[in-house]
Amino acid sequence: MDDRPLYALRTEPSPEFAQQLRERLKRQGGAVGTQEAQWPTRRVIMTAMAVVGVALAFMLPSVRASAQAFLDLFRVVNFTAVPVDHQRAAQLRSEELDIERLIGSQVEMLVNPGPPRSFASPEMAGAAAGFEVRLPRARPAAVELTGILLAGERAVRVTGDSTKLQHVLDTLGIHDVRAPEALHGQTATLRIPPVVRVRYRYEDQQLDFLQGRSPEISLPAGLDLPALGEIGLRILGLEQGEAGRLAQAIDWRNTLLVPVPISASSFRHVEVHGNRGLLIGTAATAGERPPNILVWSEEGYVYGMVGQFQPKTLLEMAHSVQ
Repeated sequence: MDDRPLYALRTEPSPEFAQQLRERLKRQGGAVGTQEAQWPTRRVIMTAMAVVGVALAFMLPSVRASAQAFLDLFRVVNFTAVPVDHQRAAQLRSEELDIERLIGSQVEMLVNPGPPRSFASPEMAGAAAGFEVRLPRARPAAVELTGILLAGERAVRVTGDSTKLQHVLDTLGIHDVRAPEALHGQTATLRIPPVVRVRYRYEDQQLDFLQGRSPEISLPAGLDLPALGEIGLRILGLEQGEAGRLAQAIDWRNTLLVPVPISASSFRHVEVHGNRGLLIGTAATAGERPPNILVWSEEGYVYGMVGQFQPKTLLEMAHSVQ
């Protein structure tokens, strides 16, 4: 069965909307030049993604008799960038909000991946992961493959807590929406299959090429996904009208939000092997060299390149993956 037609978003937010969003966030960001070096790229992205994941997983409408409920399975096959300004990033990191503590108390580890394992060859790593490891055939001269690691399967169950989610909304000053009481005690299961990381190096530049089967999340059926997605977008800092328009444009059954700082020099959708991807370029600042990022999905697998290589180089390498 060819399920690639399912990979596309239903509609694409207009270029005008995207430009207006970027300009608004830049106005809110204040003195960007003095703050760029303070942006902890990896941690902010992971924290914000966790917030959105909890919001989407547990803002459930009233459910009929549980005996009639069944689980929908959603797979990540698309990526959409959402600009996050420095003020909102600081709020998500603040001790007052303490997102990691709030989320951590709701998470139950079902499958522990253990420490990553090192392998001498892509073939050996692929045999352990259960899939064939693909590599880019086109690489800049003098680029060396320096390591191959395998992260084992991870599975977690997250239990909804309406009080804690409401605390997040209140702390962020979001008063036009409330955490539904019906989410309390509801559960979602997230499964991340094994991920192979191939590491490359060129002089002082490093690149990680990651690949694995698409993550899956199981939720109770009958969710109003656009409405839930809108609340997640509000948590990331979008205003009510903007969040509503974008939430209606996204296919929430297969799309993962990727929060990016407004200091990113560019972010755009690209095509890799005929599949939709997302390319994020970041500008180097004094004391920090944030990574450029390319992510795409292909035939049930998710691929990512993260490192200091130039965006153009990332695309060239991605197109050569076999």
